[in-house]
This record gives sequence, C-alpha cells and structure tokens, in this order.
Amino acid sequence: MMRSEAGALLSKPATRLRERSDFKRYFDDAGTAGTIVVNDLRNDTSLLYNPARARQGYLPSLTFKVPNSLIVLELGVIKDVDQDVFKWTGEPFKVNGEAFLPDA
Repeated sequence: MMRSEAGALLSKPATRLRERSDFKRYFDDAGTAGTIVVNDLRNDTSLLYNPARARQGYLPSLTFKVPNSLIVLELGVIKDVDQDVFKWTGEPFKVNGEAFLPDA
C-alpha cells in the first residue's frame, strides 16, 4: 500500500462501531481506568471500550514514544540512534520560533 492510500484510509472514520465491554478486564488487571479504540481498516469497523472516556481529550503522554520513534527511524530523520540525540532542557522544542509540538 502506498503512503497516500494509507493516509486516505486512516482519515476516513469507520462505518461500524462495536462496543467491547469485555475489554474492561484488561484495565482492571492493570489496576487503571482507560479507553481504547481499535480501527479495523479491512472491515471498516472500530472496536471501542469506554466511549465516554474516549470522547474526552487527554494528552497521550508516553503512548506515542514507540510509534514516533519508529516513524523517525523509517523516514530517516534520525540516522544514528547513538549519535542523533536531542537533549531536553525543560523548554519546548521550537522550529521557527514556534513550539515543535503543542505544549511539547
């Protein structure tokens, strides 16, 4: 699949929504509250646990470190994981005077 095709698929909301109350056990086992939305692109369906919480905005926190790391490696933004290190000073990263990520 080409990147433009993947982008088109990801931007289209699923037609069918299946609420999965059985997913609660995973959050209970971890001793936490949460939500999950899993988009099944092949079947045009979204699986959802805890829809009320899913509608609320939350900062992703550490959730995005792994996929973002894989993306920058695949795109070649970071070429050498041992050398290309951005040390955080406690201030947001800025590009052209603007925060690189909102509230980074």
